[in-house]
Amino acid sequence: MIRNLKQFAAGAAIVTSIGMQMLMPSYVDAAVKTVDLESSVFTSAESINCNSSKIELANPPEFHTNRKAYIGAGVEGLDYEKMIKWQQNVDEGRELWRIDPMQVARVEGKKYGFTEQDGFSIVKILRSSSISRYGQIDVEILRQGKIHTMTLVKPFAQRDTIWTTYKVDGTLASSDKSVKTKVLFKTNKYKDWKFYRSEYPQEMFFAAIDNHNGRLNYNNGIAKEIVNQFKGSKFTNKLILFANMGASSAQSDIGIEKVIVSGKNMTVYVHTKSPRPDQFITMNIIYPDDYVAIDRSLIEGQGTMKITFIDQNGTIIGKDKLKIKKE
Repeated sequence: MIRNLKQFAAGAAIVTSIGMQMLMPSYVDAAVKTVDLESSVFTSAESINCNSSKIELANPPEFHTNRKAYIGAGVEGLDYEKMIKWQQNVDEGRELWRIDPMQVARVEGKKYGFTEQDGFSIVKILRSSSISRYGQIDVEILRQGKIHTMTLVKPFAQRDTIWTTYKVDGTLASSDKSVKTKVLFKTNKYKDWKFYRSEYPQEMFFAAIDNHNGRLNYNNGIAKEIVNQFKGSKFTNKLILFANMGASSAQSDIGIEKVIVSGKNMTVYVHTKSPRPDQFITMNIIYPDDYVAIDRSLIEGQGTMKITFIDQNGTIIGKDKLKIKKE
């Protein structure tokens, strides 16, 4: 009888970041549910800092070296010995990037072939999912015109616990070779620009305008005074890519430095700048903008073109779709 009770209790052990706790099965779920499930990262994707591409935490992290990280049902396929080691490092104030899902995507994404030049954007945030009881985040990664999805999971229950990669959809080796990528425009005149502000103006916007034999095709919401700039004959049979920084302080600017196309996916790389924190500026408000006109003959085929705008930090800051018609 005593031996059976010991086996019963051992089977209900819950792994923690500092050892083992023995709990009876009827108390396991209750123990997990009482853990503080307050999220540290479930904010909207708009809270991404455009300089660091980090999600701003809802509350400042508090690190306790004696904290226990309870594991409930677990995430199938994860190496929990490794997870516990990583969590211990975070609890002791090391490897703090592991609690920032955007940084996890960038760092762990390197083993899948992604780089800092690719565009990273959070597209889905779940408090709980079928694969991860304690949270799931999907990160969209734009690489050479191809979109991949990285799924991150939270293996432990409470606040300030780590995130890690669960899976990556799409195989880079086949994706990059299946569709040819072409560079349609490139300049390096903005390479020394620096953006010092913590966020972009709310009025910042991007657009694509197709001038097909003098007829303009564009999405609703673009001001007429902007569209009218591209009615002239020099823009005939051009695809115009337009970037506007919105209401900005003097000495701010925005420039398009590269355009690539891969199939029906186009990526527009923009570079921004703002005054240095110690720089004297006037109270004048300006609306910096830039555009490039791409020859339509360089765009193969027709149909809906997905256009993504990315800044110098690899953050996706704008999207547009435009139907390209050819005769």
